Amino acid sequence: MMDELLDAVRVTIGQTMHDKKIDDYLDENNSFRHRDPYKQLDILDKILSISYEDRAHFVLLPEFFLPRKLLYRFIKERSIRYKCIIMGGLEYGTDKNSRNKLVNEAFIVVPENLFRRTTGRNATIIKVPKLHPAPEEKDKLEGKGYEFKNGNRIYHFSSKKLGNFAILVCFDFLNLPVQAILQGQIQTLFVLTYNKDIPSFISIAETLLRLLLCNVVICNTGYYGGSAAFTPLREPSYERQVIQINGNRTQVGPVFDSQ
Repeated sequence: MMDELLDAVRVTIGQTMHDKKIDDYLDENNSFRHRDPYKQLDILDKILSISYEDRAHFVLLPEFFLPRKLLYRFIKERSIRYKCIIMGGLEYGTDKNSRNKLVNEAFIVVPENLFRRTTGRNATIIKVPKLHPAPEEKDKLEGKGYEFKNGNRIYHFSSKKLGNFAILVCFDFLNLPVQAILQGQIQTLFVLTYNKDIPSFISIAETLLRLLLCNVVICNTGYYGGSAAFTPLREPSYERQVIQINGNRTQVGPVFDSQ
């Protein structure tokens, strides 16, 4: 049956990196936009070639990965071409009412031909806002004369074949009310982050897979590393951690199956 839930969901974690910290490749004098936006396409194409070969359903990219100018043309086209759902973090954007207020958003692109043999011509694009900034992020923006604009909504996605899933951006992963809202509602939680506190996020992921009873997949920047995936198996317990990428300054694109 075309609408039956798949036995396993295949995910590519696109842990990408730059040679320098985020402050060096995002221009603080230009609303923290990418200095070299088209470089991100070269990185993305390498990841997508891996995901396509392994027939991944999802391709994850870290927080701040994508320049906004590339989303509606280039990423939409690649999602259709490679027949996969692409999600990742966008560079900061300016609020439409105030250029001093910056928004931090993730994106998800779902092609209409995801489970079709046809080429397809269209894809749905949705932006997912970050609800709250990390303290360090808030201080950095304010130090440059900007204000973080908080998001006010959570997206919950439903698929007859891939199950229910949600996307959180970095610090929102620690938000207890958000965790309570998602409890019992999803089969997979995707977390897109630029985070150096690896042990805390891994510990929280192990806790949430028990509380939410769902897969938890974290895609971090390669500069810090620590991307991981967990699945809520009852036993044996060692199989709950599907993958963890240790070590900083590591760029990889592993593909794995989540139950």
